[in-house]
Amino acid sequence: MEFHYAARFTRTCGALLALGVAAHGALADETNISFVTASDNGIEIQEPAEPAVGASDLVFADDAAPAPAHIAIQSPAAAPAPSAQGTLSVVANRGGQAPLRPMVEDAAVVPASHRRGQVFTGQGRRGPSVAAPSRQQPHRQTSRGVSPPAPSAPTPPPAPAKGSAAHDGLVRAYELSLSAQSEAEYSQIIRDCADAMRAGVKDENRKFGNELSAWALNRRGQARADQGQFDLALADFRAALEFDPNCWRAYHNRGVSLAQAGQFAEAFDDICRCITINPKFAKAYSNRATLYVQAGDVERAVADYESALSQDPKLTQALVGYGRLCHMTGRLDDALTHFNHAMEQAGDVTAEVACSRGDLLVDLGRYRDALQDYAKAIDLDPQFEHAYRNGAWLLATCPDESVRDANAALAGAKKALQCGYGDRCAALDTLAAAQANAGQYQEAVATISQAIQIAPEEARGAYEERRTMYQAGQPFRTEPVSEVQTADFVEG
Repeated sequence: MEFHYAARFTRTCGALLALGVAAHGALADETNISFVTASDNGIEIQEPAEPAVGASDLVFADDAAPAPAHIAIQSPAAAPAPSAQGTLSVVANRGGQAPLRPMVEDAAVVPASHRRGQVFTGQGRRGPSVAAPSRQQPHRQTSRGVSPPAPSAPTPPPAPAKGSAAHDGLVRAYELSLSAQSEAEYSQIIRDCADAMRAGVKDENRKFGNELSAWALNRRGQARADQGQFDLALADFRAALEFDPNCWRAYHNRGVSLAQAGQFAEAFDDICRCITINPKFAKAYSNRATLYVQAGDVERAVADYESALSQDPKLTQALVGYGRLCHMTGRLDDALTHFNHAMEQAGDVTAEVACSRGDLLVDLGRYRDALQDYAKAIDLDPQFEHAYRNGAWLLATCPDESVRDANAALAGAKKALQCGYGDRCAALDTLAAAQANAGQYQEAVATISQAIQIAPEEARGAYEERRTMYQAGQPFRTEPVSEVQTADFVEG
């Protein structure tokens, strides 16, 4: 069996290991993370504990939507309104939150709270603009609840006098918004809106200027998040919400960034607020479901995944998240159905999606099908460490002798270490298993000893048991699946 085919694989995801569904090998990647739990009275943060899912298992949807509605500028005629387009790439925490003021690039275009000498930070789960959900609000908590209507487009106000500075500033800002793609262009829109505000835009035209400023700040926040500028992105999202408290995309994007930074309570508040304003936004339900999984609230997670898929049956992130949740809870046929649907989405299949289905197929006893998915994952991302590691583990420890491949397992385990992603102790454990499978017991003992030195306490017992086996000249084998499942499998 050639390595290119055989050694495309990964070890089981942290969510599965934590619940004991597929804990047959190296320790999954897990981080010490806080939990967010929902109650009738709001949100509470618990101390870090054994995670319901690993940080790498969080599934968050990118924000990519076309522009709706019409804007408030009437020269020479009404034109489409700005809205969030493009994608939001979530980022890791890079420190504390940045202050708001440096992000607003012109003193003439500041929100009302700043003109009153107030500083809105958006911090804390009881902030002025963020509301936590309660179980009495079905559109937040259930998949079939009655949802409030989405806000309508703003009514075009009377146009400012043609040729005035106010008119020119808003027209320039709007025209640039039609093609803006870069951080610099979004900043220019903010400055043009500031020019209009300084020139005395009033009433509905000022309202539109605020909305356009919020749109540009949200888009610039997305661009900064894409670049890994976490603090600046959060500051832009906060500023956007000061200009337009109903900018649901800014709530969503700030929530995604906060969740990726581990600030789950604040993220939960923001995503709930997004759903309150726009209960038709499928990605927000999918993201909130992920937070419920993180908190161990399976019932509410299921409800939100179903809400997401009722709004968008092809939303890959919801299909994958729901598939993982079904895998975690032993609903293997349902999990495979969701993963199959995710694999059918042209353009949305990622290494993570293929690897997740591969992990499930291992638990179904369909080892060769799993290897195909691991191979696909590596084809999609040649540096996807989980695929190398999980596949190497399968090739080294599979109870089916015909599936084991000593050379491919060694190659995959070494490649996983070279990728340098994930828990090094888990990769070392996989390499030790591959070495023992190849009869290299002395090397296996040395490798697993390295893993024991750096492994978290809860993993050391299993590692030490395997070291004892290697010292006795015995390879490690996973337990066979007692009854191979026969759920339908489709080629991705």
